[in-house]
Amino acid sequence: MAATKTIRIDVLDQGREVFSAPLIDQIEIGRQRVNELDPYQINRAVNPPRLIIAPLTELEVSRSHALLETRDKQLTLKNISSQAKIEIPALSPAEPPTTLNPGDSLELCLPLTFSIGQRVVRVHSPPAKLVGLEQMTMPPSMVGPAPGLTMAAPSIIQLRDQNQMDPPELMNWLRNILTLFQGTPNTDEFFQQATAAMAQMLELDLAAVLFRENESWKVRSLHQQDGRTDQADWEPSLTILNEVHASVRAHRQIPDFETQQPESLMGVKSLVAAPILSPEGEVIGAMYGDKRMAGRGPARDISEVETMFVELLASGIAAGLARLQQEKEAVKARVRFEQFFPANLVEKLENDQEFLKGRESEVTVLFCDIRKFSEIAERVGPEVTVQFINHVMGELSYCVQANQGVLVDYIGDELIAMWGAPDSQPDHATMATRAARDMLAKVKELGDQWDRTIGQAFQIGIGLNSGVAQVGNIGSKLRFKYGPLGNTVNVASRVQGVTKVLRVPLLVTLETAQDLDPSIAYRKIGQVKLINVSQPVTVCEVPGTENPDWVRLKTAYEEGLERFEAESYLEACNALSAILQEFPDDTPTMNLLSRAVEQLSGTEQAGDPRVWVLDSK
Repeated sequence: MAATKTIRIDVLDQGREVFSAPLIDQIEIGRQRVNELDPYQINRAVNPPRLIIAPLTELEVSRSHALLETRDKQLTLKNISSQAKIEIPALSPAEPPTTLNPGDSLELCLPLTFSIGQRVVRVHSPPAKLVGLEQMTMPPSMVGPAPGLTMAAPSIIQLRDQNQMDPPELMNWLRNILTLFQGTPNTDEFFQQATAAMAQMLELDLAAVLFRENESWKVRSLHQQDGRTDQADWEPSLTILNEVHASVRAHRQIPDFETQQPESLMGVKSLVAAPILSPEGEVIGAMYGDKRMAGRGPARDISEVETMFVELLASGIAAGLARLQQEKEAVKARVRFEQFFPANLVEKLENDQEFLKGRESEVTVLFCDIRKFSEIAERVGPEVTVQFINHVMGELSYCVQANQGVLVDYIGDELIAMWGAPDSQPDHATMATRAARDMLAKVKELGDQWDRTIGQAFQIGIGLNSGVAQVGNIGSKLRFKYGPLGNTVNVASRVQGVTKVLRVPLLVTLETAQDLDPSIAYRKIGQVKLINVSQPVTVCEVPGTENPDWVRLKTAYEEGLERFEAESYLEACNALSAILQEFPDDTPTMNLLSRAVEQLSGTEQAGDPRVWVLDSK
């Protein structure tokens, strides 16, 4: 059985269109049979195919009630029921209606309307008056007309002169629309207000918001003239919705009937629909409305300007949804920013993307490492290891952010942070060192919580270096990571490694130490030749907390270092030995004393004796 594309068959139930499809050249109409499809579907498994218009329990409709055949535009309607009638309304009040008794048939012309029980069946050519606006609807991402499109909306004066609308009425519409869009899109209340406002402003019997899901239309909100908002037993016209989807234009559909209408056609609608677009221009939904025929004839047709206002409502909803999506993305971006940047930079980063572009900056870079992490992980297992590293890195990260630092990365048991970019921080060395000292202060608290679990005393080592670095996105387009690159970073990493050898928790380079606030004391440890760093680096120790004992240690050690660098090795040995009597566990003193003894004994390393050459990271 072929479908006749130029003729459609519709079924109306209590004035509402519940089925619409191209007419098959031969189709049987009746109620549902046992184990058959639900109503308002075509059973194509039988010959001829059956259009099911009533459930099994609705006995006033026969299982086989009518047979409809078409050839060109000539129709044959046959009553194949054994006892029920078919009512064909009169074409004018002067003519009587026609009753088709069981077994009777008639040759009829389009359009044809007949009643079977409570249902009205309409056979007609596609509506001749499905009228679209001249211009396509623009997506919310477009701030002006699309290329090649013209703004065809009439002015207020034109509308007034055409007796379509006077300016006060137009202003009232605009006021209502502006009030509506102060609400929050994508909420039930907002969509209910949108459909109610549309029905009220355009005097519609029904207004709805629908969204497309899996190639079908789903009702989001429905408002009817009697105040009901339930969606039971209502289906929109797929004809106009599919046209709106295909053309991306607002459309109005006016019934193609004469002024005098047969009684059975009361409820046939004038329709309007406008697309709701995504920022990319995809039709994701529609605003939909209808005006039903009144008791004395059809309702006033929906005008072009009313169609424009429906499009305006739909565009407003699209803009609101796009704004919500942008806000969600902004929140996600803010969360990402706040994970790595201090709070005072987040707003600047959101408003100025140029702020993140790569450039050279004076920075201080911090590397922090958990001591003997591999041993801990092996001892406690993966589950506890993850809990441990998450807790520790979280607490140490707070120290960075509290001191206005940028969290660059986490690499295993290592945390990397930076100061001086993206925002200029003249005191970046001091801020980074204070963060490092806060991290050391956290060690005791973390140790109290974890020492017993991990089976050893919790310890960290921190290295800092200051200098010029190239800062920007050091990740990729797929994964953003803001941080520094260059020798300044490499040196900071190596200095952190020196803390393991010297068994001190915090070392900074001389470049960092010289920029520290005078309130922060440090002792110069000496020059070190780091792996993969061409020039020697002077490292300094910063204590976690200062006390008189440490001040004495600093003074005595730097005097011993001065004698060592002056090649007065015997005097250096005497000074350093005296220090060990009071501070026997001070590893830097033991290391320097060992090097002084080597010089005296002639077993010293080649090269500059002032530079300690490391053979590992």
